[in-house]
Amino acid sequence: MKRLYIGLLILALSVSVIPALSVAQSEAECNPIQETEICIQEVSLSKSTVDVGYRTVISLTVHNMGNQTGDAAVLLGIQQPEGGYEYYRVEEIHNLESGDTQTVSMPVPFGEPAGVHELNLMVFDQPEQHLYDATGYYQKVTVENNQSSFDPVGWFISLGALAQAALSIIALSALVLTGRWVG
Repeated sequence: MKRLYIGLLILALSVSVIPALSVAQSEAECNPIQETEICIQEVSLSKSTVDVGYRTVISLTVHNMGNQTGDAAVLLGIQQPEGGYEYYRVEEIHNLESGDTQTVSMPVPFGEPAGVHELNLMVFDQPEQHLYDATGYYQKVTVENNQSSFDPVGWFISLGALAQAALSIIALSALVLTGRWVG
């Protein structure tokens, strides 16, 4: 009787695993639009660990595997340690001819929070209506809260555009009112 239960358990586990194996997709899948097919070839990071207020540089090589010249938009998705997700349009690729490759590098600054940030690069057409490629290109960056070193330029870059504008206006107002630069 015990052998029958073990046999049924093994059968149930095998049946549940077989569909999962047949549904898995290749990481190197790229979706053409008309005659253009711009695919990610390689992704790399300059550093996988950075301090808060510093940055890493992410490099992406794309290849036009289609038959026509095409344009693309590179989007970067960043999953925060606490689970939030942010998207940025970080680069545009223009007139990539059939068979050609292009490498682009983008600085990615990191502010708070410390922890593991997961980066995902995606390549769309210019109006961002068609996804060419986004499969399997995840990179992880560990952001550490190292209090002993502080990079004011990296910190400023890591602020949003609104905060940068506000700080710039305050500094310029202080310069106009006092005649001395505050910084």
